[in-house]
Amino acid sequence: MVAKNRKSPFVKEVLLALLILGNCLLPQLHLWVSDELTRITVFGYDYSHGYSSNQEFIWRLLCYVQILIYILISFYCTARRYKYALLALIYWVVYNTLVCLTPIAILEEIRSVLLWSAVFITLFLVNVKLVMAGEKSFTFKLPKDKLDVSIVVVLLLLPLLHRLSYNLPQGIREITILGHTVSSFGFQDLDAFFTYLFLKIYILVPLLFFFLATKRWWKYALLVPILLVVFQLKTAFNPHSEYLDTYEVVHALPLLISVLILLLFLSKAAYYQSKMVRLYQTTYDTLEVLVHKRFQNREEFLKTIKEKWQQLKTTPSDEQELLDLKQHLEQELRKK
Repeated sequence: MVAKNRKSPFVKEVLLALLILGNCLLPQLHLWVSDELTRITVFGYDYSHGYSSNQEFIWRLLCYVQILIYILISFYCTARRYKYALLALIYWVVYNTLVCLTPIAILEEIRSVLLWSAVFITLFLVNVKLVMAGEKSFTFKLPKDKLDVSIVVVLLLLPLLHRLSYNLPQGIREITILGHTVSSFGFQDLDAFFTYLFLKIYILVPLLFFFLATKRWWKYALLVPILLVVFQLKTAFNPHSEYLDTYEVVHALPLLISVLILLLFLSKAAYYQSKMVRLYQTTYDTLEVLVHKRFQNREEFLKTIKEKWQQLKTTPSDEQELLDLKQHLEQELRKK
């Protein structure tokens, strides 16, 4: 069977790289929102979010959307089995997004409903994956690769550590852990600091694992969000910094330009490689069509000869007709 309408994956890879790069700037959109108002009107509905300003609310919401996009990209583009541990992060991000969107007045009343909704979404994703894979029963098996096992453990621990940070009392700026003092680094309190820290860890850790796991040329686009997160964490750990997720793009610009130049060279090489692959595919398809046509014609001819021979066997015929049929058959069989 000849393959039809084959398309090069190059365009999809370019679009994926652009999505990775564009998603880096998603939280920057919060700068376009008012830093004074605390209520949002959507289609005539006055929405009270409970945050200090609309800018903070939009920033937090965009951060969750950014994390979810990166985790989904890692999940669907990773072939290794550790990717299923990313479902735990997907669940936690969806849950926190629902909490973020819930007005503060009714948050405590429906927190458990939001939690179980997030669990249902996770189970739905697992079920869809199993149905697509044709599995009849679900049996959990750890990956045999020790590296994959380590990655699974790290990914599953992240939501648990984040959940533990919720138990910190409000207003505490310092805490001693195993003899080491951890401060809020200029944040309002430790709760705000750990919230911001985990928002960045949810990006940094999965993308690092994804970068090491994939071998595609566009994986170097992942260096852009990784570098941005590193600079954002550097700003967060500086107690004298006043702004977050604002000027880090400017500070990391030299490194980001170097990565973009590298991506341009790699994309050019990948483009010519994709053209060669398409040329090979076109040549192969053409040869397959010719071979198929050639042997199909021969099969039709042999079928006709066979029918003619059966007819001659059952009906009287002269010797010349048999000789002509034999000669015609020999000529066809001598063809290469």
